[in-house]
Amino acid sequence: MNYKTFIFFTFFLFISSFTYGQDSAAVIQRRLRKVDIHNVVYMAPLVRTESGLGFGASYERFLGKKGIISIYVPVYFVWKTYDIELDSIGNHAKINYTKSATDQMSYIAPGLKIYPAGCQGPVKYAVGVSCLIAKGTTTASENGGYTYNFGVTNGSKYNRSVTGFLIANDINIAITRRFVMRVELDGGLTTSNNTEGVAQEMEPLYNVSLHVGYRF
Repeated sequence: MNYKTFIFFTFFLFISSFTYGQDSAAVIQRRLRKVDIHNVVYMAPLVRTESGLGFGASYERFLGKKGIISIYVPVYFVWKTYDIELDSIGNHAKINYTKSATDQMSYIAPGLKIYPAGCQGPVKYAVGVSCLIAKGTTTASENGGYTYNFGVTNGSKYNRSVTGFLIANDINIAITRRFVMRVELDGGLTTSNNTEGVAQEMEPLYNVSLHVGYRF
C-alpha cells in the first residue's frame, strides 16, 4: 500500500466515522422523542444536606407535550455522627469524656421545576422551587454550637422539626431511552426551626445529590 492509498483510506474512514456519529446522534434524538417521559422515578444513592449524609428517592411528573414544567416530590433520609464532650462527677472530681452521637433527619420537599428548553434531549437544565418539611432528632452538646433557648441535658436527644424553601438547580443526562441521571444542587433557608416545640434561629438549607431514574 503506497502513501496515496493510505491517505485516501484514512480520509475515507474519517468521513465514514463522522457521518456515522452524526447519524447516531440523530437516531438517539429521535428515540428520545419517542419515549413517553411524562413520569420519572428516581433513586438517590448519595444525598448530602446540612444535617448529614444519606439517600433518597423522588417522583417527577412532566406537564404538557414539551415538558417545560414538572411536579416533583423527593424524600430524603440523612444521618450525622459526631463526638460530643460530656462530664460527670466521680470520686468528688469532675471527669471529662467524649461520647459519639448520631442525629437523623427525614425530608420531604414537593415543588415545581421549569425546563427552559423542554425536558426532551440528551442533556437538559432545570430550575425550580420547593417547600421543605423535615423531622428528626438532635443531640444537646457543649461543642455543637446550637442554641436551644430552653434547659437541656447535655448528651440527650431532642425532637426537631423544620420547614423552609429550596431553590433547585439540576443537570439531567439521558443515559439510554429509559434511564436518566440527574445531578442536583439546592439551596434555601428555614422558615421555622423548632426543637421540642421551642423556636430556634433561622438556618441555611442545602442539598447536593446524585440521582438515577427510570422513565415511563
